[in-house]
Amino acid sequence: MKKYFIFPLFFYALLSLSKGICLADMLEKKPIIIPKEMKEITTILKLTPYLDSPDERLREAAVMRLGEIGGGEVVKLLVEIFKKEPYRIGMEFPEGVKEAVLTALGKIKSEEAKRELLIILDDYIKSGPKYKGRSPYIHDLQYYRIVRITMESLSNWKDNETLNIFFNILNDDKLFYGIREYAYKNYLKLDMHKKGIITMKERCNYLTGILTGSGHGSDAWIRGKSGVKTLDAIKNGAIEDYFIWDERKLVLPYLEDVFRNLPKVDFKRKESIRQIIKRIEVEKKDSEYKVNE
Repeated sequence: MKKYFIFPLFFYALLSLSKGICLADMLEKKPIIIPKEMKEITTILKLTPYLDSPDERLREAAVMRLGEIGGGEVVKLLVEIFKKEPYRIGMEFPEGVKEAVLTALGKIKSEEAKRELLIILDDYIKSGPKYKGRSPYIHDLQYYRIVRITMESLSNWKDNETLNIFFNILNDDKLFYGIREYAYKNYLKLDMHKKGIITMKERCNYLTGILTGSGHGSDAWIRGKSGVKTLDAIKNGAIEDYFIWDERKLVLPYLEDVFRNLPKVDFKRKESIRQIIKRIEVEKKDSEYKVNE
């Protein structure tokens, strides 16, 4: 796969500012509300009018209801819907029925649903973005989101097979670093679950313990390989992403405690934690500002 030297999260941040949208909102799924009347439906047949609706939000809701109903026939139908729904290339931030299908398959949690998610993930990783020009991950945002949400749905299966899939994606240096970071974040979440690392304090201590503090600035990039991050930088980026986007509401006091107690000689890790704390504070202020607008 051809590599491109790009800074997607920085670029998406600029786009988010221009559109007044929070970066976290751009890359994370929006909740899909299932109408009350749809909640009462228990068969595929009665959901068909909603699945065929020209209103995309209704189709998304119907797909999510299918995920709640579950079963082998539902899995087959969801795969058909995924293939039928149009793929949108562009720098907009589409949710779309395709992404609702991936989330619904993750909620079903059957082996059949898992196999279909693995097929989709494998197909997308092998084919790469449909936009083949420069900076494809910027111009084909839906590709990036589909890969991310497929991995997120697969993380519902807390088994060694899923853990190994994420680990293999992390170590595939032919892949875009953003995908590798997201795979490692999901790997860490499953790994902590398997190890019984449950409380916020335990997670904070564990993750800051494996944070190396290396791979910042120019040191994050492999010399001579355009757009390829070092493995250290990717791992640290995944840990930072987890703290900033997944746990920013609760983790701050624990990070501050770790920061205070780290010795000065561990300056690289201390600086990494300081930067994470700073980013969390900025994001929290941004969220509060949007709520008060």
